[in-house]
Amino acid sequence: MEYPFLTCAIARSTKVLGDSWSLLIMRDMLCHKHSKFKEFKASKEKIASNILTNRLKSLLEIGLIEKLDPTGSKKSTTYIATPKGMESLPIICQMYLFSIDSIDESLLNRHAKKCKKTN
Repeated sequence: MEYPFLTCAIARSTKVLGDSWSLLIMRDMLCHKHSKFKEFKASKEKIASNILTNRLKSLLEIGLIEKLDPTGSKKSTTYIATPKGMESLPIICQMYLFSIDSIDESLLNRHAKKCKKTN
């Protein structure tokens, strides 16, 4: 997938990996060894099935993951990271370290509570 209008390398990277669901799917795949739709769906972030389907399709299209379907049934479908997808691991690790070092969790919890009250 080409993005000729994005001249900055960071802008191109965020176009591919910038949404949180894609990063969380890659995290689950690379760090938690998830490979089945059901495993991604069971993640603590509670991704909706339609969003998960769309993100897996997008990650397939850009070559970060590949789909293995040994028996041709949905239950046998497995997703694995490609070498290109594995290159996202240092990004995920750095985001984790940044979160631990630089983000005050109490502020995030307070914000989450406010959001729940307004919904």
